[in-house]
Amino acid sequence: MPEAFAGSGPAARRAFRFGPFRFQPAEQRLTEAGQEVRVGSRALAILGALLEQSGTPVGKEALIAQVWPRTHVEEINLRVHVSALRRALGDGRDGRRYLHTVSGRGYQFVGQVVVEETPTGPVAAAPASMLPLPLGRVIGRNEVIVMTMQQLRRRRFVTIVGPGGIGKTTVALAAAERLAAAFPGGVHLVDLTPIQDDGRVAAAVAAALGIARYAEDALPGILAFLRDSRVLLVLDNCERVVGGAAALAEQVLRRAPGAHILATSRERLRAEGEHMLRLPVLAVPPLSATLTAERLQDYASVQLFVERAAAANEAFRLRDEDAPVLAAICHRLDGIALAIELAAGHMAVTDLASLGALLEDRFRLTALGRRTALPRHRTLRTVIDWSYETLGDEERAVLRRLAVFEGMITLEATLAVLADDTMPRERIVASLASLVDKSLVTAEIGDAGVRYKLLDTTRAYALERLAEAGELGDAARRHAAHYLALATEVGAEWARQNTARWLIDTFAPHLGNLRAALDWAFSPRGDDDLAIGLSLAGIPLMFELAPVDEIRRRASRALDRIAALGRDLPAAALRLRAACGVAMMYNPGPVAETARCWERVLSIATTLDDVELQARACWGLWTVHVYGARPALALTYAEWWRGFGRRQGSDVKALLADRITGTALHYLGQQRQALALLEGMAERYVLYRHHWFTLGFEIDHGAMARVIAARAHWILGRPALARRAAEAGTRPVLAQGYPIGCCYVLCEAAFPVAVLVGDLAAAETALAALEGWADHNGLAIWQAAARCCRLALDGLRGRPLDADAVARALAAMRATGFTTHLSWLSGLLAETLGGQGWPEAGLQLVNAALDAAAAGDEGWCRAELLRVRAELRAWAQDIPLAGSAGEDLRDALDLARRQEANGWALRIAVSRARLARTAAERAGSLDLLAATLATFGEGEETADLLAARGLLAT
Repeated sequence: MPEAFAGSGPAARRAFRFGPFRFQPAEQRLTEAGQEVRVGSRALAILGALLEQSGTPVGKEALIAQVWPRTHVEEINLRVHVSALRRALGDGRDGRRYLHTVSGRGYQFVGQVVVEETPTGPVAAAPASMLPLPLGRVIGRNEVIVMTMQQLRRRRFVTIVGPGGIGKTTVALAAAERLAAAFPGGVHLVDLTPIQDDGRVAAAVAAALGIARYAEDALPGILAFLRDSRVLLVLDNCERVVGGAAALAEQVLRRAPGAHILATSRERLRAEGEHMLRLPVLAVPPLSATLTAERLQDYASVQLFVERAAAANEAFRLRDEDAPVLAAICHRLDGIALAIELAAGHMAVTDLASLGALLEDRFRLTALGRRTALPRHRTLRTVIDWSYETLGDEERAVLRRLAVFEGMITLEATLAVLADDTMPRERIVASLASLVDKSLVTAEIGDAGVRYKLLDTTRAYALERLAEAGELGDAARRHAAHYLALATEVGAEWARQNTARWLIDTFAPHLGNLRAALDWAFSPRGDDDLAIGLSLAGIPLMFELAPVDEIRRRASRALDRIAALGRDLPAAALRLRAACGVAMMYNPGPVAETARCWERVLSIATTLDDVELQARACWGLWTVHVYGARPALALTYAEWWRGFGRRQGSDVKALLADRITGTALHYLGQQRQALALLEGMAERYVLYRHHWFTLGFEIDHGAMARVIAARAHWILGRPALARRAAEAGTRPVLAQGYPIGCCYVLCEAAFPVAVLVGDLAAAETALAALEGWADHNGLAIWQAAARCCRLALDGLRGRPLDADAVARALAAMRATGFTTHLSWLSGLLAETLGGQGWPEAGLQLVNAALDAAAAGDEGWCRAELLRVRAELRAWAQDIPLAGSAGEDLRDALDLARRQEANGWALRIAVSRARLARTAAERAGSLDLLAATLATFGEGEETADLLAARGLLAT
């Protein structure tokens, strides 16, 4: 925002009123008859600058310097924003005149302005919208917009149907904007234009919602996200994926009762619950010689033409003698909005009579052609044909070559892909501006700048022309080369910025074009070198932006291409295998296949002496084994990691080595050694200064260390300190909102510590959060863990468990490879089953858990598992401290004492006291309980200490 409008000085206390509009510079707020007018902040800054010097021309250079301080922008940015401002103000409509172009100089505000004092109190900001800013007024559609809103309220699923260019998206966005307040869960736009595979519809919806990136199937995450929310999904341009859109809509309607769907398509989706609204063309006037200019303005097609013509040529005036000609033009164009806009764009260089004659000639020439096309499709194609042929050679070339872009296009990308010796930059900029003026290219305006786009209809036409000109291959190659250079540049800068947020803000707008470049490069007419280069540079950037199954698929395809070519590219293959390994950590999870992938990476990296990728492979293998309940193996890789850090002289790796070594030691049962490393590391760790990217997730490693330390504190007999450490580790991660980190801290500390201290309300809060994060993001390993945690919590609350359901949940968790909590959860569930009269089922679970813990050297909860087995054996055999039950308790106590695990030892002492039958057993058990209780210096209100004191008292 220019400094003059920053909220201080005279401008901060004034408002400008002109016509039905009121502009408040301090709030950057424009209203029309009291209603908010949504327009970009840059356009509002231009308006403010012109109003400040109303009646005086303001030069283009001065406007650019004021609106884009300290930033170099091309003049086209100014032109696009002025054009958007004219549309928002209805400049030229009903005789209104506000903005005048001063030839060769700049712009001048020419309307009558009243300056008034603004209220001194704060002004409420308009509610934020997730929809794009409108590119102009919506003309002639109020009735159908209201009807769409009414139908959506009643029927939940409405599809707006009509031919291309008729204005379906415009109506849908306008209706959604007006309904936004009725949907507290948000209005989410999903543009399906780039999607041509029904199977990718769910992934596109999930991407728009910002969820389920880690799921193989995004649909369950979508349904979980929408289940309890009142939201509106706008599925735009469904015609290429009618089947996929219909299937998703039906699932959403059945499983998410608060969700509503508004779709646009050239044909109905034929889905259950769908209500179709066929969008009519804009109202056209009758063909009559007696029509006047004033009478003609009653028709929406004329209103649109006049407004767009005035934007193209501010000298345009509709006179009575022109009325029959304009009526004939709108009639000839069948009331199709895009056709009318294209025709009106030519008013910059012609008059109405000439335009009418040119159109009639064009339609006569094409009357015999394309008889198989629908009449309105034929009309639009004819107008695009005619518009294209009226362009200059350079304008045609620019339009054709823009068709290689997918989605949004920046000016920088346009210049990089199109500029060459035959077409210099300045002429491309001029041609692009002309195409925007003629509505062949749309300009979308936001705070990040102007981005361009071809409508789907125009892009399909331009692609045909590009192929006919024999330029498709060269344009696609230049496009791919540009995005390879961009991805390389962004990747290098990302290594310095070292934050996911920077990457998302910088590269997300380019994701569609990166995908298009990759698809072309791997196509039969593509380029192998570009395919491999784009994969190496682009795939690492996609980890923050795309579904992980897509990342793995693209990396695997690149590896297959290298193998098929027979090229010796070990370094390239190594990086692609590492990308596969990271993706596999999410799906299928830390299973044997994932371990083999990382072992292969480590082997190749060792051969190539690539220390950085050796370290990454060690981190991957540590993760696989620590999650897979094999802490001894995890410790080996943690020590290797420390060695790589030492070779590189990396303080960051040395610090992180303490975290992963301490974590492995914790699971081995060596709590004091683990705690010394974890707490020391957390004290020295500073987020981002000691940050290390492991591709695709941004983790607060200090918080990760604290949550493991929390469990170590509990085991050592410090329950109150455990709660504080769990809170200290969990709070910042939840505030950061990164799904992987949130699931980790909730499952590793918030839930288990709450259960261990007996705070079931806190456990419920943590578990509900874990379920939400896991479901919304499609994190299968955490979803499986959450299901087991839910059963365990139900059992602790006294709810009856089904032994078969418990077995299925544990098996599902085991299948993910995420078994690090399986032993402890098995013990919880086994004890509950025993208490509910199923000791044999409980014994089966706990024996399996003890065998698995022994196989993986998992010692952190082995003492607890032995105690649970003793309880179950006592219940099953009714011989409490005799035989195997007594042996288990003795073994459990010996192990707890060796590990200094006072938390487990207290539970063991309570079990001995409860199971004692003879006087001698009772006396010895109570002495043990009293002695163990005396080792606790805090945590008096936790469940185990209360139970111990109660038992001693009775």
